[in-house]
Amino acid sequence: MLTGIKDKSAKTVCPVHTPLESLGQIIAQVENNTLRLDLSAFESLVLLKEIRDYYDTSCLSQDKLIALDGTSQSVQMVSDRRLLTHVIRQMIANAVEASPMGQTVHIGCLADHNHCTFWVINEAVIPEFVQDNMFVRDFSTKSQTRGLGTYSIKLLSEKYLKGRTTFTSKANQGTVFRATFPLVISATNATK
Repeated sequence: MLTGIKDKSAKTVCPVHTPLESLGQIIAQVENNTLRLDLSAFESLVLLKEIRDYYDTSCLSQDKLIALDGTSQSVQMVSDRRLLTHVIRQMIANAVEASPMGQTVHIGCLADHNHCTFWVINEAVIPEFVQDNMFVRDFSTKSQTRGLGTYSIKLLSEKYLKGRTTFTSKANQGTVFRATFPLVISATNATK
């Protein structure tokens, strides 16, 4: 069962990303090894719903539905909520940008042993030459001023949040981004 937000009458937030912090600032801190984790406990599904609600008022998602998979599970996590929010927001933003008007982007999360996997699915298929460069810094099909989004997904997920980011993109299946994170990370093991 999918639940989505259909009422687009709420105030629209523009530009697309009202950043928690500038993505460029975060990338600079990561590359300079000065980024510090701010660990807290939170529920995975609560976080995902908050991010979905944020995008519901974004001009990026106008005329598109972001549907939360009804099988999603809520599990308590201890992680850096701010960085995890950046990762999930970027995954959703990419899917919404790739989707034509009227299409639905599906999001969800499931717990498995000591991990939680967040996923974002859209119907678009990524060309093979783009897939080969998906996580390369500064690679963009949109403009020369872009190209940090998917790079940041992988960098933050794997270097700081001790996670793993993957994607598949195939005809008749669309594109699925998955980011899997431990339920609990500690500041001492996060950047090792």
